[in-house]
Amino acid sequence: MPDTLIVAINAANTRLNGRVETLQPIGGQIVGNTNAFSQQICNDAWRKMQNRLADLRYSGLQTETVLLAVPPAGNADPMNQAAISATGYFDGVNNAITPTLPAGLIQPYELNERPSGTTNLFTEMDRLLWALPRVPKANWNRQWLWRNNVLYLPGALVATDISLLYAQLLADFTDGTVPWFQQPIPIINCIDSLADYICREIAIARGDQPAAIAFQQSAEDNARLILNQDSAGGKSIVKNAEYQKMADKFTPKVGPDTEPVNR
Repeated sequence: MPDTLIVAINAANTRLNGRVETLQPIGGQIVGNTNAFSQQICNDAWRKMQNRLADLRYSGLQTETVLLAVPPAGNADPMNQAAISATGYFDGVNNAITPTLPAGLIQPYELNERPSGTTNLFTEMDRLLWALPRVPKANWNRQWLWRNNVLYLPGALVATDISLLYAQLLADFTDGTVPWFQQPIPIINCIDSLADYICREIAIARGDQPAAIAFQQSAEDNARLILNQDSAGGKSIVKNAEYQKMADKFTPKVGPDTEPVNR
C-alpha cells in the first residue's frame, strides 16, 4: 500500500530535529500540514525527485504515445526544419495547432517513426545532441533533437506517425476530497529520497548551504536505490555469464553489415 505524503513530512521533521525557530516560531515545527509554505515546499521537493528519477530512466515515470499524421515538411529546402512543442507544430514554413507534445513531458527518451496511413514497422530514430544536419529531405525524419523543451526534426516529405517514449511529470499534491498531505505518493517506497529533498528545501530557505548539499546528495543516492529496486533482477534470454564473453568494442554503426573488430 502506498505511503501518504504526511509520512514523508514526518520523516523530514525527524531529520531536521523538528525545530527551526526562524521558520516556525510557534511550536518549532519545521514542516507541518497547517503551515502556509509546507505544501509548496513538498511539491517543490516532489518535482525535484521526479526530475532525478527521470534522468535515471525510472520506469514508473515512463509512458508512451503516438503522434499520428505529423504533417510533412512545408517544402523540400534542407534549410527548413520542423519542430513540435507544447503549443503546436511548425513544418519549417507554417505553424499549426497540432500535433503538440504531451502535457507533463519532462524529457523524451526514444522516437520511432513510419509513414502515416500504413501498417509498416516503426523505425528507430537517432537522437542528436547538438544540431540537425542540413541535408536533403526524404520520406522519413530519421533524426531528432531535444532543445529548450522543443522536439526538432529535419522534416519528412510525407506525413509520419511518430512513437514517443518519454518521462512524464506526475501531478502535484493539491487539496481536493482528500487533503493534500493525506494523499498517497504514487511512487512506492520513496520516503527516504522525498524526505531528503524536503529537508534540502528547508536548508536552502535557512541559508544552510552545507546542509542543503548533504541532503541533496543523500536524496540522489536514495533515488538511485528506487531505480535499483525498479530494475534489479531482470530476466534475459542471455545469462549474465554470457555477457562477460561478448566483445565490447565495435566499429561505428554504419549499416546492417557492420562487423565487430578486435583491437
